[in-house]
Amino acid sequence: MRRPLVLALLVFASPALAQSGGAVSAELKALADADQADRQANMDGTMPWSVVAAADSMRLARVEALTGAGRLRTGADLYHAALVFQHDITPYSLYRAYTLSRRAYEEDGNEDARWLVPRAYDRWQQSIGRPQVYGTQAFGSPRDTTDHDPTDNSGAELVWSLGNADLDAVSDEERARWGIRPAAAVREMIECLNTTGDFERCDAAWKGE
Repeated sequence: MRRPLVLALLVFASPALAQSGGAVSAELKALADADQADRQANMDGTMPWSVVAAADSMRLARVEALTGAGRLRTGADLYHAALVFQHDITPYSLYRAYTLSRRAYEEDGNEDARWLVPRAYDRWQQSIGRPQVYGTQAFGSPRDTTDHDPTDNSGAELVWSLGNADLDAVSDEERARWGIRPAAAVREMIECLNTTGDFERCDAAWKGE
């Protein structure tokens, strides 16, 4: 006779379990949208990074709860969860971002998740001390002006690199599957950035614009 009471307690104790599938999907989308909006606000200078980081922690905790409760049902759910996970720095979260985005694309055909797969994979590999293979993570450090060559007319204020990378570990065919440029083009992109410092120009050159 006590079983209904036990079940009721379990439902009320876990918001993740109490929600309908549609409500969970709507919440995951809202979390992912907020993740992106906060980053845009930070880039615009209207939200300090400390605020973004604090919001990230709350979003991550909620997505972890929904994932652990088995509430991710659709490709969109998987993608939105992966989007939040990939902004954490821990290997486990980045692994989740990679596996969830790949499932979203391969199992559900979610095209939005396609771009995230190689990027989450590269970030995951770097987090465990292994080289990135797609070359999606570029790092810019301030150029040393103390020993500046006066004949260098480079417009780049940063020195760009791929850090620990093994671009030859993945074929260009595999890159194309995920919409990633060939290995040679990745290297050319970094060279262009170090020469001009103009990302839009370098990206347009690769696209043939």
